[in-house]
Amino acid sequence: MDFTGLLFKSKETINVPDIVKQLEMAQVVLDEKGLVDFTANLIFKNGRLHASNDKLLIVSPIAITAEFSTNGFDFYKALSGASGEADLMTTVDKILISAKKVKAELSKFAIEESLAWLDQIDEAIVSKKDSFQDLPTNFWEGLDWCKFSAGKDVSVRSITCVRVLKDRAISTDNYRVSRYMFDKDTGLDILIPKENVASLLKFPGLTKFLLLTKEEMPIWLCFLNPETGFICGTRLVLGAYPEEIEEILNLTGEAITLPEGLKDQVNRAGKFAEGIAEEATTITIKMGSKIIKTIATKSSGTLEQISDIDYDGNEITFYTIPALFEQILSKVSKITLCEGFLLFDVDKFSHALQIKTDDPGEDDVPF
Repeated sequence: MDFTGLLFKSKETINVPDIVKQLEMAQVVLDEKGLVDFTANLIFKNGRLHASNDKLLIVSPIAITAEFSTNGFDFYKALSGASGEADLMTTVDKILISAKKVKAELSKFAIEESLAWLDQIDEAIVSKKDSFQDLPTNFWEGLDWCKFSAGKDVSVRSITCVRVLKDRAISTDNYRVSRYMFDKDTGLDILIPKENVASLLKFPGLTKFLLLTKEEMPIWLCFLNPETGFICGTRLVLGAYPEEIEEILNLTGEAITLPEGLKDQVNRAGKFAEGIAEEATTITIKMGSKIIKTIATKSSGTLEQISDIDYDGNEITFYTIPALFEQILSKVSKITLCEGFLLFDVDKFSHALQIKTDDPGEDDVPF
């Protein structure tokens, strides 16, 4: 590939490892399907990198002075094969990369078209950079614990989110409920889509937040890494959230001691069940007649593990996400059985699971 004789609009030398590290984080917010053109693009303007899939966004300082837009996946793959330094050049319609072992020619898009949808949000973020507030130190741990209990039914969009309500995070799918208490009040009442929570957890050092509103309605929640200047944001969901679900966490009942080794059984069951994602994997737990069974089922087979337990009441059945149940079992050895629910308390985290029993009067309906 020969670039000799081309008329360059810009030419600069970039440090590949530093740039690749930032491009790798940007992949999280790009739309690989490319259903909308701009959602697969990276935009470089004013020494900043911009990217979004219209659900998540990032704005980050980057050591590239040229201003252009190009396919983010292609740009990352091209630079990933280089090391050390590389020459980055632009022409009217091309992005050119020249390194010791890599040469690449990529399409260049009109930056105005790619950035038009983001201009308003970008301007708001940059102009309010000094308005970011401190997050609770355990904010991300709270969202991580609560994301598992958010629902999957998009027809009830609000419960597919984690609710941040002042000093706590809450989630439910109408069969279980989780709550995590923060170490300070955020002053927020917002809904973050659970799929966005998983993506945001991949970004390190986010310790400050900024709420963007439109006509007094929350639309984006942005986060800042003050050491690097990296900013990311999540689009928020508007909708009513169940108001009474926390009352379940205040129920009282019979304490049951769980057997040693149950955490290992749950781990094996989770690996056997092999869901597409952690929150998509579920296993069955049955308790009664002095035994507890951990059951994992998939199309190719079933794994059943049995342990002794000091419980001889009506048979109880519940369904749980093994990744979450493992986290709980690493912190507690007892659960509380109350009417229709099992309760778990782990430091600042509380969790309730609806159960089935062999009591013929028990209704199997969402709460």
